Amino acid sequence: MSASVFMLAVLVLYAPSQGNFPTSLGVMGLNVFNILFVITLAITLLQNATRKEHTPRPPLTAVLIAYYVIFAIALLVALLGGTPHPVDDIVAYKNLVSYSLLYFLAYYGVRRISEIRGLIFLVLFLFVIAAIEAIIQGISYGLQDFEHAGRASGPFGEGPGNSNFAGVFYAIFSSFSLAIALLGKQLALRYRVLALAAYVIGCLAIFATFSRQAMLIIGITTLLLALRRNPLVAMLAIGGMLAYPLWAPQGIVERIEMTREETVRGQEVLDRSAASRYELWGGAVEIVKRNPAGVGLNQFQQEIEPYLPDWVEARDAQNMYLRFAAEAGIQGLVVFLLLLGSFLRLGIRIKRLNEFPDANVLGTAFLISVLAVFLGNIFSSTFVFGEIMANFWVMGGLLARYAVIAEQEENEKLPAQANHTVEGIRQVYARWQRQPGGADR
Repeated sequence: MSASVFMLAVLVLYAPSQGNFPTSLGVMGLNVFNILFVITLAITLLQNATRKEHTPRPPLTAVLIAYYVIFAIALLVALLGGTPHPVDDIVAYKNLVSYSLLYFLAYYGVRRISEIRGLIFLVLFLFVIAAIEAIIQGISYGLQDFEHAGRASGPFGEGPGNSNFAGVFYAIFSSFSLAIALLGKQLALRYRVLALAAYVIGCLAIFATFSRQAMLIIGITTLLLALRRNPLVAMLAIGGMLAYPLWAPQGIVERIEMTREETVRGQEVLDRSAASRYELWGGAVEIVKRNPAGVGLNQFQQEIEPYLPDWVEARDAQNMYLRFAAEAGIQGLVVFLLLLGSFLRLGIRIKRLNEFPDANVLGTAFLISVLAVFLGNIFSSTFVFGEIMANFWVMGGLLARYAVIAEQEENEKLPAQANHTVEGIRQVYARWQRQPGGADR
């Protein structure tokens, strides 16, 4: 194992588990993650400088540069506009950039397919550990009666907001695991069984978070993968989902059914949490209308205030698309959508590889996890939560490198196959000439 791969493994271990380890060192801007990141970056740059082979530019480079530039402009707008918290805004931009740079660290840090597979296994293993932590928390809080204060969040902090973020994390990697379990026909049975176990553990962790958006995400991705597998599996999946009152803990049933409440007059209305989202989204739309170029990075909480009724306590947009549009303008929303689209194209690119037997299932698994990210940002602002997204960025970098290595090997084999074909034609022609009368034909 190279030093860069080892340090990347350390980052994969630490990033989603920061809540269980020391983080701050008492100096502004200096924390454990930043130190580990800089060490990994230095080692990766040094190793790549000493190697003679050329590494192609990573996929997504252009869109990520545009992403950094547009949000740097949004930060500048905030600073020039007299933001009341300039340091927090700079830290927000730093986090937005630094966690996404894990994509490049993963891409340049690995050299072999075996290293990529090992790190993917590590990412999924740590997802399972984080899920088990949430399950233990959920059991201690109790799953039979729903309480907002009794929601698990694993290693991602405390409070209902962090529970929603944690639910998206579990949905992303549960979906990835289920794709391997259902579609990985080329893989050994033990790997598919382990992937199925990871999916089940992830679903239990989602229940422990009581996150309705995470339940919706995992329901959609499970149904899509079941349909991809075969109609019978899809029917079983649909039947299991519809019968959730029969097998789910009572607290989960209450949480799902409380989305709509009945007033004293017998009218059905959205519960307070769901209704507040519509107030936040309506206010966000008004901000975008009034400031289509953006109000500045990290300014949403201040700008939304005049648009909200007194009963709404939340100040986050609860929607990453609207938040980016409000803070970075329409261009911010566009570049975010382009980034998600680039991840989808990467998944399709991997699926089309023929060099490695696991390329199709890895491409499909990545596609379904990108869909989970897309859905997870409709009801929350998950994308800027670095701890949640860190290992997704790593996974993206690993699979981008996987695609490039596989394509290089395919291209190297093409000339050899062509030479083999030409040589075969020559041998056939030589045998034809040696036949009686062959030269006269």
